[in-house]
Parts: sequence; C-alpha cells; structure tokens
Amino acid sequence: MLLPTPSAHAALSPFAVVRSRIWGQTPDGAQAALYTVEAGGIRAEFSDYGGRIVGLYLPDGQGGLDNVLMTPSDPVRLTGLWAVAGAMMGRSANRIGGGHFVIDGQVYDLDRSQSGNTLHGGAGAFHTRMWRARALADGVEMRLTSPDGEAGFPGRLEVVLRYQLVVRAGRARLIAILQAATTRPTHVNFTNHAIFNLDGAGKDLSGMDLRIAAARFTPVGEDGLPLCSFSATAGQGFDLARFCPVAELIADGGLDVSLALDNRGDLAPVAWLSSMRSGRRMTVFSGEPGLQLFIPAHLPQRDGKDGGYGLCLEPQHFPDTPNHGAIPATLLRPGQTRRWESIYEFAY
Repeated sequence: MLLPTPSAHAALSPFAVVRSRIWGQTPDGAQAALYTVEAGGIRAEFSDYGGRIVGLYLPDGQGGLDNVLMTPSDPVRLTGLWAVAGAMMGRSANRIGGGHFVIDGQVYDLDRSQSGNTLHGGAGAFHTRMWRARALADGVEMRLTSPDGEAGFPGRLEVVLRYQLVVRAGRARLIAILQAATTRPTHVNFTNHAIFNLDGAGKDLSGMDLRIAAARFTPVGEDGLPLCSFSATAGQGFDLARFCPVAELIADGGLDVSLALDNRGDLAPVAWLSSMRSGRRMTVFSGEPGLQLFIPAHLPQRDGKDGGYGLCLEPQHFPDTPNHGAIPATLLRPGQTRRWESIYEFAY
C-alpha cells in the first residue's frame, strides 16, 4: 500500500529555500528534526516529531518577524497541553465515547486515554510519533505507519502528510494535506492542533475579531461527548455569523466547542480572524464538516515564562462520530483514500 505525495498547489514562491537541522530531544528521548522553509521574507518551521507545524514568522512592519504560532522552543517541553501544539491529530482527533466502536458487527475496544473515552487516538497517537520526513522544493513531506491494532484501531494505516509554504505579495499560505489508506475497515478523523496568536507571543487576544461560517454546533456534556443532534448557534455566546471580539467569547473563561460548518464538503473559506493591533488577517480554508474552536483561558507556562494566549481553529469531523449514524463519515475501507486538507492564509 503505497500512497503518493499529495498533489501540491500552484507554487507562487519562486525562490523557496528549505533547510533542516537537529531541533532537540523529545520527551521520550528521541531526536527531533526541524525543517525551515523560507520564501518571500516569510519563514515556516516544521518537525518530524508529531508531524508538527512549529512556527510561522510574519513581518512585524518594523523589519522584524513575529511567530504567530504558539509552541515551545525546545521539543523536550512538548508536554501537557503543549504536547499537541501544532501537531497532527490521529488516528482519530477528538473523542470516541466509551473507547469503542462497531464496524460490520465487530466491536473494537480502544485505548481509553481520558475518563473512559479515547482522546486524539489514545496511545501511539500521531502527535507522539516520529514521522519519516524529507524536504521538498517548497515544503516538507512526512510519512507515518500506524500498525494494525495500534491503540485498538483495526487495519494498518499508511499516512502521508505534505506541508507547503506559498507566498505572494502581502499574503502567505500555509497548506497542509494529509492522505491515508488502510488494510482493514477502520475509523479516522484528522486535524491540526496549531495554536494561533496573530500578534505573536506575549500578546493577549484583545483587539482580535473572529467569524466562523457555522450556524449550528454540537452540544456536549462535561465529558465532551454529544448530548443530542445539532443546535443553532444563534443566541449562544459563540454565535459567530458576524465578526465577534475574541475577548467576549472568553469573558467567562475558556471556550471549547464543536461547530458544524455551513460548507458542503468543498474546500472553501470557513473561518476568519483579524487583529486591529498588528493588522494581520487569517483565513482558514477547509472541506471538513466541522471545526473545533478551542480558546483556553490562559496557556500554560512556556519556555519558563508566562504561556500567554492563543486559539485553535481545528477543521475535523464531530466528536464521537464513529458511534453516530448508520454509516459514519469517519469510516475508511480498504481501497479508499481519506484526504484531509486545510489552508491557513495570512495577510499582513
């Protein structure tokens, strides 16, 4: 089962430079590499540890660069919440209730990693793994094999991930494309857990406005599992049909909500974030049915300093999808290829 490199978007960066170096030691003692892609004055950084986006550096208007991704500078500090920062989530992002699902009448018991449920794939999750990486002309390709039965999931899963940096005047696109194939029927749900702050490290989220094209959301209980079918976002504290100040969204603490996107499966703009302070704007493109909006009240300590603030915009399927619906959308069978794609476009 050999997956080709995902097809690239048209390159608009004629002079991209890609370099690699040792980044440091992971919490498990492995040696992580850091890949740097530079084009048009923009720099992106990726690591083979967790299939991770480490940084995206945008001009600050004064001759310098700000990293708009919140990630520790040393991989050994990728623990706690930081363990997922910028990483690819899989085999199954979000929660699977009770740590099990049924395929073709057979029950599969999974690793239960959070309060009796399976979170982000359980043991051996993508963000804990070393990926096989190689440099491309304008990005990085990473591959991962998840063995049959890993964390209880059926089928050997072959995954190929491509990151690409595309730059043109005043705009930078960070493109992430993942493809996966399996040897046995299984469930997959992918996303990237990047933590964004358009103003860079040390800045709060005041002056930032957010809009998401989602008129419905998935109500969940304290365990993060769906309570019922979709409900309208209208009248909720996270009605994002129009731009809303991020500070208002977290006035009573953090926010973690699964939104049902209005798109119909085509790659399209689904979320917009803007900052009055820096003038930067971000647009997220996706074809996924849902988006997990996660805004912690405050990020944990990072690099021995105050962790600051950031938010996650995670296109994906809905929590516990494998246990809902006659033919869950996360089901993947042999001979099929699951494609996940997100584009993060920045204007500055």
